[in-house]
Amino acid sequence: MGDSKRKYIIMSLLIVPVGLALYAAISLIMYGSPLTKSYNEHIISGNDMYNDSLFDEAIVHYKRALEMDSVQSIGNFNNATNLMMKAFTDNRSKGRVESDIINESDTLFKLAYENEKEKLKKAEIMHNWGVLSHLTDSLEKAESFYKEALRNNPSDESWM
Repeated sequence: MGDSKRKYIIMSLLIVPVGLALYAAISLIMYGSPLTKSYNEHIISGNDMYNDSLFDEAIVHYKRALEMDSVQSIGNFNNATNLMMKAFTDNRSKGRVESDIINESDTLFKLAYENEKEKLKKAEIMHNWGVLSHLTDSLEKAESFYKEALRNNPSDESWM
């Protein structure tokens, strides 16, 4: 086989995979692959999924956001709230819910609270953490979280 024919075959074999890779890369960028989204874009996508009760899909976005920044309180809070809602809308047995999702949600509420500076956001975190405790029959914990929420936002009338 001649050198020019060999070069032609090698070039043909290289052009197709390179072209496909380039096409895939451009498609991922243009259509917003989860791998190319920013922290805030993942939070927004997660919120959209949460609002549509697509809790499993929301988890994917919240976890990707937390991989980018694990101390942002909004990511921890949103993921914790999403997990709580998932736990109580799924048809799982209560024991399994507590061992899987509830413990993770509890941990995320704690991280969100520890990393939040604003009192009103702290109140919201404590309120939802109280709901989680209430739903898992930890009534003393729930009461303490609700009281802390009120200390952070005494004018909250949603309690009345």
